[in-house]
Amino acid sequence: MPGRRSNISNTKNRIDRRSKLGEHGAGARRQLRSANQAYAQAVKLLRPTGTPLLTAVLHYAKAVKILGSDRVLEAAREFARHNLSFPQSRTVRHVADELIGLKTRQKIGNRSLANWRLRLNEISDKFSGDVANVSSADIQRWLKRTKAPAHTLKSRRDAAHALFKFAESRGYIGRGENPVPATVGVPHRDSITICTPNELRQLLVAAPSWFRPVLAVQAFAGLRSMEVLRLDWSDVKFDCGHIHVCMAPNKAAAKRLAPIPPNLVRWLSDARKSSGSIFPYTRLNFDEIQAGTAAAAEIEWNDDALRHSFISYRVAQTSDVPRVSLESGASPGLIFKHYRTLVSEMDAREWFTIAQ
Repeated sequence: MPGRRSNISNTKNRIDRRSKLGEHGAGARRQLRSANQAYAQAVKLLRPTGTPLLTAVLHYAKAVKILGSDRVLEAAREFARHNLSFPQSRTVRHVADELIGLKTRQKIGNRSLANWRLRLNEISDKFSGDVANVSSADIQRWLKRTKAPAHTLKSRRDAAHALFKFAESRGYIGRGENPVPATVGVPHRDSITICTPNELRQLLVAAPSWFRPVLAVQAFAGLRSMEVLRLDWSDVKFDCGHIHVCMAPNKAAAKRLAPIPPNLVRWLSDARKSSGSIFPYTRLNFDEIQAGTAAAAEIEWNDDALRHSFISYRVAQTSDVPRVSLESGASPGLIFKHYRTLVSEMDAREWFTIAQ
């Protein structure tokens, strides 16, 4: 009898467990049906907007985070009350093409237009989505990961600022939503870097023969990169011993006379022409060729290093800061601050005798 009572008790326990499991299962099935119904209803409500459910949930979560509370409807009503309009959806590529079209209609110079096209293409290649979705953090990461001279980074940041400002003016992003101003600009370098005579020889050997005059006018006449890009062979006055340098575009007064030392004559003679650009390509091409030459010579390249070198060696050669100031276009104060004690007179003699 005790064994029989035990079997009856076990059977009862099993029945109780199955009953409870059945209740739990029924509850789970009811919850699942309820969830399915809620999902179907949510999808139905969103169907007229064309917005996927997950996207709607993400937008809602972001809106709550921005507002700091679940007051999304109140914010929407306030938005509508002020008759604010939503930005028109445009890709970065679309905006870049529009801005290039505007620059073309403005009839800016061919070289300037080419630089605009290259910079805007860089941006649209990097950011392929909606222009309104590009954040300050995206721009900052792009600039930070770009290995380029300081002036190139500044040029890219300036072009990005212009693109988003244009997008704002066209209503493609909201007012005040240009992401570029919130990024950190290119840091200014207080110190300068110059080349040694041996490093310059390595650069000249590694450079393509047609590019050597471009390096030479920077190293031995002190021209800035942008001045080289504007330089025409008709401005190289071999008979007078100087180069007529235009320091800024479309500014007749911003000119100076850079010297042509004897070794520079030899570097320029083979390529000499009566007229035409000494470098008839874009700034981007210029930067790429100089960087490639430096890499081939196994030398770390720094922006305008050859111009800095010229000023340093010229001051050591002449001991005449006002004269070098007139020749280079650098202020006497700047020369006194950065260039006076960098090299010796013997170094200068070696520098200005480097010839092919």
